[in-house]
Amino acid sequence: MNGPAVSVLLPVRDGAAHLESALRSLRRQTFADFEVCVEDDGSTDATFALAARAAARDPRVRPSRSAPEGLVAALNRAAARARGRLLVRMDADDLCHPARLERLWAAAHETPAARLLGSAVRYAPRRVLTPGMLRYERWLGTLQTHADVWRARLTECPIVHASWALDPALVRELGGWREGPFPEDYDFLLRTLAHGARTRVLPEPLLTVRLARASASRRDPRYGAEAFARLKLAHLCAWLAAEPRPAWIVGAGPSGKAWARRLLAAGVTPAGFLDPRPGRAGQRILGLCVRAPAALPPPQEGVLLLCVGHGPGRAQAAARLRAAGREEGRDWLRLH
Repeated sequence: MNGPAVSVLLPVRDGAAHLESALRSLRRQTFADFEVCVEDDGSTDATFALAARAAARDPRVRPSRSAPEGLVAALNRAAARARGRLLVRMDADDLCHPARLERLWAAAHETPAARLLGSAVRYAPRRVLTPGMLRYERWLGTLQTHADVWRARLTECPIVHASWALDPALVRELGGWREGPFPEDYDFLLRTLAHGARTRVLPEPLLTVRLARASASRRDPRYGAEAFARLKLAHLCAWLAAEPRPAWIVGAGPSGKAWARRLLAAGVTPAGFLDPRPGRAGQRILGLCVRAPAALPPPQEGVLLLCVGHGPGRAQAAARLRAAGREEGRDWLRLH
């Protein structure tokens, strides 16, 4: 028997407080040809009972449970038993826009080369959002094309994990999600891009991501700034290894120096720093020379790593690079 068009991968542990509303948002979808692979990862609350009750009402809900092994194992188990031709991610505390599955299914057929799709998201509750979260939410809404995602890949994770729609064959080719001292979603996305797979992001917020105060992303070191930086560094070094041009760091402030230290520790020596602040030119920082932006090497003689914190300085530096004819993603990258 043919399977459904879409399989929703919904891993959960102790999600009884929100699971019913998440499943309700799926029942209200304008697209009906789907299944929900609820993967209970060792819950100690009423999660599995709620999932079983939902399955009794709606056979599209397919719950399973196992001993607690963590999110990565739960995701891989759900993907292994999914029957759909498109895998859609969701967490138990998320809420789907009624047209979410319809739009993702249509986008997968409109852009068949895109093997990982996503959408903008809205975070909730709004009262707990920090300025950084609001800035990230706005930034996500500016990314749509594969080129956008490629350029942004080492700035932040450019597609929110819970918003993804995936080609099942891509999951198999990459060996699924990986366990390690890093965020599994960002690792999967960077491997997707390194694999040569195309991406696309729908601009409308098709998912509401509820931020639980005790969520893993707020307390687990795998989702901390240094864990993200280690992943970025590995992929940055791979990119630079294939790049014949030397790398210059734009910005000799805290961010630029942090990235210089990481690169030096990884055995990659930048050509130096470019910094417009008075008195910086001619200095040596971490053994590297500092030049004024007027000494910017021509594109064929250097790639640039923009390491300027959020704010007007970063936007101005990016504008100057574009005005100088530098193509982001080819001649320069933003790092954060």
